[in-house]
Amino acid sequence: MRNKQAGFTLIELIIVIAIIGILAAVAVPQYGQYSKRAKFAELVASIKPLKLAFNACVQTDQAFERCDTWEEIGVAKSSIGGEHLADVDYYADGANVITIQVDGHATTLNGAVYQVDGTYDTTTTNVTWAFDPDASTCDDATTKYC
Repeated sequence: MRNKQAGFTLIELIIVIAIIGILAAVAVPQYGQYSKRAKFAELVASIKPLKLAFNACVQTDQAFERCDTWEEIGVAKSSIGGEHLADVDYYADGANVITIQVDGHATTLNGAVYQVDGTYDTTTTNVTWAFDPDASTCDDATTKYC
């Protein structure tokens, strides 16, 4: 009576290893891009307090000119931060337009820039925020963060 051997053949094991290798080759770069997009979401979220403070200021004071500096909106630049945030700017950019620009760290986000412009409507005292693709680098072919 002969004992039957059990197990996988060498070719079956090589096929399984090849499939795992192909999956890893596709997944690792995708995970890196996903990770950077998640880090960039932190930059986008970091400007929410600025937008809210500006909206509250213009609703209260009813004047754009009284809300176009850090001091006037009551937010300290040092209070806006995040692990991947390199710099944040807040400034008046023309008549009734406020600009918020955040820069990502060069090491973690390749220095990607995200900029939004808030347009103040003097008749309705509403602010409309819009992404500025011309001043932002987060949507370049190499980054695609936003």
